[in-house]
Amino acid sequence: MAVRLAEQGRLAEAADAAMAALMAMTDQDHWSEVECRNTLGSVMSHLGRHRDAVDEHTRALDLIGGADHAAPAVVALIGLSEAYRVLGETREAAACASEALQTSTAVGYRMLDGQAHVAAAQVALVEGRAAAAATHARQAIEIHHAIGHRLGEARAKVVLGHADSCERTKHWQHAFAIFEQCGAKREATATIGLLRDSTAEALD
Repeated sequence: MAVRLAEQGRLAEAADAAMAALMAMTDQDHWSEVECRNTLGSVMSHLGRHRDAVDEHTRALDLIGGADHAAPAVVALIGLSEAYRVLGETREAAACASEALQTSTAVGYRMLDGQAHVAAAQVALVEGRAAAAATHARQAIEIHHAIGHRLGEARAKVVLGHADSCERTKHWQHAFAIFEQCGAKREATATIGLLRDSTAEALD
C-alpha cells in the first residue's frame, strides 16, 4: 500500500500507511519490517525529512545485520546516500553509494545496479566531478534501458542533464517524455521545472 501511494505522489498518505504497517507488525515480521522501513525512508526523503530517512534506512540495515540479503541492504544504502547528500554530508553519501554499487554489481542485481550508479553520479555532481557523474549516469541509462525499466532510465537522464550541460535540454526532454508516458506526474512536473529554468538561463 505505502509503495503504491508513494508511486502516485501521495507521500503523506504513504508515510501514514508505512507507519501503520510498522505498528501492526510482530517479531516474526522481520523482513517485512526491513522492506517497510526502506519504503518509509524513501518517502521521508521525498517529504524533505532527510534525517528521518537516515534513521529509517539505518534501522533497516541494523535489522539485516550480517544476513545474506543483499537486495534490501543495497536499497537502504542507496536511500542513505541520497539523504546524506541532501544533508550536505558528502563523505557519508559517497561511502554509501560506493558500497551500494560494489554490492549490487557483485550479486548481479541489474536494476539496483542502475540505481546505485545514479546515486554515485549524484554524489559526483556535488563533488564537482561532472565527467565522473556523466559516466555513472550513462551506465545507469544503459542498464535500465536493457532491462526495460523506463522510470529508472528517465531518472538517470535527469541526472545526466545536470552533468552534461551541452546536451542538457535533450536529456531532460527525453526524461519528461518517459515520465509522462509512465504517469509519473510528480517527476514530470519537476522535470518541466528544470527545462523552464534552463531556458530562462539561456535567455539571460
